[in-house]
Amino acid sequence: MGGTDKLMHVDRGKALKIGMDGSYSYVAQGLKEPNGIGLGPDEEMFVADNEGEYQPVYKIFHIPAEGNPFYGNKSVSDDNL
Repeated sequence: MGGTDKLMHVDRGKALKIGMDGSYSYVAQGLKEPNGIGLGPDEEMFVADNEGEYQPVYKIFHIPAEGNPFYGNKSVSDDNL
């Protein structure tokens, strides 16, 4: 159990949006273990982020329509996009 100071795979901790034509774009980064994307009633995007085995709760983040926000997990690189 516990964290690490080693960088993980370059795509770990990122959420992406995939178009019907197969194109994709990253919509968020710096998550711990994103696990599920949902859409709200106004097509707003949300992503669930698993905290790992030592945390009893998980967060749900609202992903803005524009941009590529960084959500603070330093074990994944924020400059690999």
